[in-house]
Amino acid sequence: MKIAIVGYGKMGRRIAELAPVYGFEVGEIIDNESEWSEKAEKLSECAVAFEFSTPDTAKHNVMRLLEMGLDVVCGTTGWGQGVAEAEELALSKGKGLMVVSNFSIGMNLFFLINRYVGDLMSSLPGYEPSIKEIHHVHKLDTPSGTARTMADDLQQVIAKAKKGGSCGCGCNDVVEVPIESIREGEVTGTHSVKWAGSEDIISVQHEALNRDGFVKGALAAARWLHGRKGSYSMYDLLFEPKE
Repeated sequence: MKIAIVGYGKMGRRIAELAPVYGFEVGEIIDNESEWSEKAEKLSECAVAFEFSTPDTAKHNVMRLLEMGLDVVCGTTGWGQGVAEAEELALSKGKGLMVVSNFSIGMNLFFLINRYVGDLMSSLPGYEPSIKEIHHVHKLDTPSGTARTMADDLQQVIAKAKKGGSCGCGCNDVVEVPIESIREGEVTGTHSVKWAGSEDIISVQHEALNRDGFVKGALAAARWLHGRKGSYSMYDLLFEPKE
């Protein structure tokens, strides 16, 4: 399968290094605006594009790739409502799109653990959740997209457990889950969620040792996504019903 890489930072470079090991051919790499027109012909020959750029450029990049007929695997977070527009375009063009905050298989299992623990803890009085994420000093977004996903998942679980509001009057109170963000050294990524009570603390944590887990997950996503139509998640990849 021939792939394109849009955004040649640390993730883009590692994808280019590992792709041939897993049976992919890197057809084209784009790292600045001028290269779109210069490399358009070779780019259009690729089957799937990996988009790892910045929140400011992600929407424009993804929309262009879908218009050119490529399936898109996007790991850029923080571009808000633009994701919904890209999902609509993917469906109308008959292309596949996967936009997720973290492609690591382990981290996606951790998302499930986070929701499961949240479901257990939110029904108990006296425990307050909080999230802590640590990344390298070069990371652009704060908090991380992964941490925001964890917080969103917990808020949904807590809201379901409270059944209409913490006061019991149907006011639909939203419980905010605080996120502490730390930027230090070259830390690949550590995410933890803590439930603190007056007598004890329960914590669960995921620590990425390097970027290879993200890359392998993204490559698996590309292989799975190619030929499908519409928007998908890593959950679809990992837990697709077996026929």
